[in-house]
Amino acid sequence: MKKKYSYPGWELPYFDKADQFRNYQHDLFIHHLKDNIAEVGPGNGTLLEKYINKSKKQIHVFEPTKKFNNILKKKFKNNVKIFNSFFPKPTTKKNIKQFYILTLLSI
Repeated sequence: MKKKYSYPGWELPYFDKADQFRNYQHDLFIHHLKDNIAEVGPGNGTLLEKYINKSKKQIHVFEPTKKFNNILKKKFKNNVKIFNSFFPKPTTKKNIKQFYILTLLSI
């Protein structure tokens, strides 16, 4: 049985208004974007919006909260695979090396 996960995300609008903070986060990893990318806990996708057009590779986002998962599905249709789950536990060496960069910011 899949465990439901609830997260209100009350702080996300405050993070989203903090442009310098979001730009700082973006600048930390933007130069490393290549191959497949995984973002864990993207919330409403504000940070994803900053780098989606700079990546030509597949982006996977793992958002366990149904509310934010639905928001992401409406915002991002191309080049993004959206999973309503936590990041999966690696089970094989191939699975471990599947992503070049894994972002866990503001979670």
